[in-house]
Amino acid sequence: MVIGYHAHGGDAKLIDGIPAWERFFDATTPDVLMEMDLGNYRAGGGDPYKMIEKFKGRSKAIHLKESGDAIIGSGEIDWKRTFELCETIGATEWYVVEDEKSADSFERIEQCYAALKAMGKTKDANSNPGNSRTEKRPRFNGLRRLIRS
Repeated sequence: MVIGYHAHGGDAKLIDGIPAWERFFDATTPDVLMEMDLGNYRAGGGDPYKMIEKFKGRSKAIHLKESGDAIIGSGEIDWKRTFELCETIGATEWYVVEDEKSADSFERIEQCYAALKAMGKTKDANSNPGNSRTEKRPRFNGLRRLIRS
């Protein structure tokens, strides 16, 4: 069994000057995985990049989401930096595209997926033989459309 924790906005709250998220992961062993939710953590005032950098190898799943109602690529998240961290030190295996803001989440997920495709971060499973687990690029999934590489 694998144990992990998913980020919420309140996890960025400072306790004696240190984010609650950081305190939690400082107090756990490396086998407790981080499931950073970029939008949630950033909306709470946290720096998700700093946490991915500090806790190397613990980001097996990342929730790709902007803060607020923004579609991926149209908000404040630094996607180039995010993917660089995930694909070098984060040990990310799953990108999770999540939408909790709309009654028509499927349409928004498709818009997010199209943005990720434009960034070169998706694969056509029908035409790309590199879709095997031998490749180290993370996979995706949406609505929770998990996209796995």
